Amino acid sequence: SDSLKRDLPLSDKKNRQVINKKYQSVVSILEDLDQWTEKQVSTIPEENRWIVSKHKAMEYYGDAFGLKNYSLLDFLGHSSSLRPRSISSLIGELRNNNIKVLFPEQKPPSKLIRNLSRQTSIPLASKPIYVDGLMPKGNTISVLVYNTCTIVNSLGGLCDKNKGQSLDQKWAGLY
Repeated sequence: SDSLKRDLPLSDKKNRQVINKKYQSVVSILEDLDQWTEKQVSTIPEENRWIVSKHKAMEYYGDAFGLKNYSLLDFLGHSSSLRPRSISSLIGELRNNNIKVLFPEQKPPSKLIRNLSRQTSIPLASKPIYVDGLMPKGNTISVLVYNTCTIVNSLGGLCDKNKGQSLDQKWAGLY
């Protein structure tokens, strides 16, 4: 908002007020979204709070909301030829931590995540999660609401999707 207001003459009080109002609305929605997400994640049983996906980006989500993470590409390396020892070690880690579900990031799920599911008998989440803005439709808020409900419901929690969609509607009303 400061940057936008810098480009306005000091006498343009009307547009300055509009910018201030929009800014306060954005902050309010983001704070409500953060609280909503924390509340949803808190419904997941403690022992189930693991996100296992291929993408490192989910670590940010996990760190922000108290979930542990396995980024499969980090664990296994970025090599196109995965070594049996690495796969065996990962399978052991997943079993030792009693992982409940693996989160694919595409449909159909990648070969790696399908094979891990088959070898460990850990099911795949019924819906993919979206990272890097790859959701076909939506915005930042709708992606977070969708991912949160997918993660929470897959890990044994209960997500209030209606409240999340209400925040998304408020966001959409800003523009």
